[in-house]
Amino acid sequence: MYPLGILFLPSPAKKNPGNQGLKEKGKGQKEEFMRRLEDERNERRLLIK
Repeated sequence: MYPLGILFLPSPAKKNPGNQGLKEKGKGQKEEFMRRLEDERNERRLLIK
């Protein structure tokens, strides 16, 4: 279990690599989100060219 305070402070948790548990929890969602952003950017680049 993590102290509740950590769960409600996302910014320091994201920046702090030592906060492994929290990082693992949100990792999948964040990776998918970043992947989607990349795809959108690539599509826009192709459209512009």
